[in-house]
Amino acid sequence: MEVNDLWQRFERLVVCRYHEDWFELRTEEIQFDSSKPEKTLRVTLKHRCTLVIKLTDQNRRKRKSDAPLVVGLINIHEVTKNNQIGKLILSCTVDLDWLSLDPENGFVETDSFDLDPGNYFVIFTFISKKLPFEYEFIIKSSSPIDHISYDFVTFENNLASHKSLLRMIESEKCGIEIREGLVLHEYSRDNFLVLMAENKTKDPICISVIAKCDLKLCSIHGIDSEDFVKIVQELNEPADHSAVYLTIPAKSKCVIGTVCAFSDKMKLEKQTEET
Repeated sequence: MEVNDLWQRFERLVVCRYHEDWFELRTEEIQFDSSKPEKTLRVTLKHRCTLVIKLTDQNRRKRKSDAPLVVGLINIHEVTKNNQIGKLILSCTVDLDWLSLDPENGFVETDSFDLDPGNYFVIFTFISKKLPFEYEFIIKSSSPIDHISYDFVTFENNLASHKSLLRMIESEKCGIEIREGLVLHEYSRDNFLVLMAENKTKDPICISVIAKCDLKLCSIHGIDSEDFVKIVQELNEPADHSAVYLTIPAKSKCVIGTVCAFSDKMKLEKQTEET
């Protein structure tokens, strides 16, 4: 079929990954609710293998038409000896569009990766507004899954998500000292950025961060956009109405915000055939 014919008959083209003869293991349904303890998936491998982790939205067709876009992360960490969140192995951005009912938008999956025998946490972290959310993990393996098992570990007050973000940022190089005793650290990959502030002083510090980006193509949380600040200034509103201020307690680290950029629509063109 020619490209022009394709666009006449279809509104969307979805490119999928195909894993021939792969095996899969489905977890039970997980319910995310910020008011309840966080249930975290722990996977145990007896042999080295190649995996793909897939997340599916279990209730997407029941959502209201005004439900927002979900932006988050699937992070995979080593499990420490005392059953805590260890070294970051892999991070994948999650983009689930609830405004569309296309089945393709009800799941997201990581690229394939290799893991050695051991225990690993698979953590889904909300970056967008936290809403009650029911999902399921699907573990895909290039080899039989008889050596793969899983269970769940409960963390209080979203502790797993917060520690996962901290581990992400701490895996990067040293941050930038903005003023004496205040250091900003960042973790950025592809279309995603997360910021952490570290207060090394004995007193709390109040800060605000402004991002330069196109609001139409970005999802921003905890950080102000330059466009929004300009609008407030044009309306002669009080300066504090244009900024999200956050207090960093003394001698502490705090994830202050994220920016996730969405790529614009791609254009398909017919390529000249070589003779």
